[in-house]
Amino acid sequence: MTKPIEMIGTMILNGAQDLLDHYHSIDYPVNRYFIIDNSMGKDPKVTKTLKELQELFSTNLPVARNTNIKEICVLKNRMNQGFSGSVNQIIKQNTDCPYWCIFSVDWHLKPGELAKLAKRLEQPFTGILCDETQNGYSAMVFGPGLIHNVGLMDENFFPAYYEDNDHRYRMKLAGLQWEYLPLKYSHRVSSTLKRDDRFQIKNHYTFQENRKYYLEKWGGLPGSEQYETPFDMDLSCDYWLYDPTRSQRQRWI
Repeated sequence: MTKPIEMIGTMILNGAQDLLDHYHSIDYPVNRYFIIDNSMGKDPKVTKTLKELQELFSTNLPVARNTNIKEICVLKNRMNQGFSGSVNQIIKQNTDCPYWCIFSVDWHLKPGELAKLAKRLEQPFTGILCDETQNGYSAMVFGPGLIHNVGLMDENFFPAYYEDNDHRYRMKLAGLQWEYLPLKYSHRVSSTLKRDDRFQIKNHYTFQENRKYYLEKWGGLPGSEQYETPFDMDLSCDYWLYDPTRSQRQRWI
């Protein structure tokens, strides 16, 4: 019999309904459902939904309990950690797990698909992409070997965009590549960005800043990189030095 999936992690900034749909899409046993709350208490619907999900095991609330989930954990951030930071938190807060399934909150599996992933996870792997587009990092599974050889996501790509290109290029430099296990799903692409006009305006700035950082780091845009080491210096591919002032300058909220 196929074992339960050890953990599934996601992160939320806005979009309570996306989170509910994400939660209800889990139709196979999962030992831990781990949520990074980046909303900073500024979205009442998200706050309400998270509270209900946490209390499902002890009270009779409107949200139906998903009996496939053994444990729900919510990590509330004082400030939004962005995509890379949230991925890193999911990994570092779940080191008791042998791997880390990370699905964007607006990426929802179709019925029966999670069982296919569970079967694959019983065999050795380095890293698995589950999104059939094979481009973005909407659905992925990190194995320990991927962390050891490539490192964590570069949090200077803040709050989002270009971090996946950076990580994929670092994998290439390390002689690794994603295994593709395309699963059937629905995806409200960039729903966090599209849901708030303020975010779209600020993204015009942060997207360009992340683009500049990518150019500085690799000497070219994705697919045209010139450097084989970060910043063309004697550094390993997992090198990045966190810049807190950069994160503060590029915050959407």
